[in-house]
Amino acid sequence: DQPALEEGGGAYAVVLAGGYKDDDDKGLEITYTGQGGQKGKVQVEKQVLEKGNLALARSSASGRPVRVIRKGTEKNQYIYEGEYKVESYWLEASADGPHIYRFKLVAIPGRSKAPAPATEFRGWRPRWRNDKVDA
Repeated sequence: DQPALEEGGGAYAVVLAGGYKDDDDKGLEITYTGQGGQKGKVQVEKQVLEKGNLALARSSASGRPVRVIRKGTEKNQYIYEGEYKVESYWLEASADGPHIYRFKLVAIPGRSKAPAPATEFRGWRPRWRNDKVDA
């Protein structure tokens, strides 16, 4: 029985702390592994669409951003990376075999450490005597 994606809020934040070997962190684009089904660091059961996995799926459906926090190199150090969009999600076999939920998170420019998109300003600027005037 599939839970409704329209009901309830989405996820507020995810923490990247090295808990799942299937995570693929490229900085501004992350393939995040859902929660559940592990014993130690081995995936032993199929993940289900509930709890944090359902919240991330709801964030994907609603377009609400998710905050990304990374574990730092120092003990008890966590670094806020900014807001990411949950672009898509799917179920696939893990490195250990049982199926896991994967979530594609993409940094939102201007609301994360991703550079803001280039903008073109066509406002006032000083003109010099020999400047050509743009039409």
